[in-house]
Amino acid sequence: MLLLMEKLLMNFKKPVEHYNKGVQQVFSYMYSLVKFMVLLLCMANYHINTIKVNMVMI
Repeated sequence: MLLLMEKLLMNFKKPVEHYNKGVQQVFSYMYSLVKFMVLLLCMANYHINTIKVNMVMI
């Protein structure tokens, strides 16, 4: 009985590990995408602020 349960667990574990790898890839992709977006936002914010400062200077 215990052996059967272990076999079932092993069979269940393989696709789960495979699925986890896929999920990790998706999450790392989304994480890098979010980092990129934040970087763009920061750059845009910086540019907008410098433009505002320049306009105030003028």
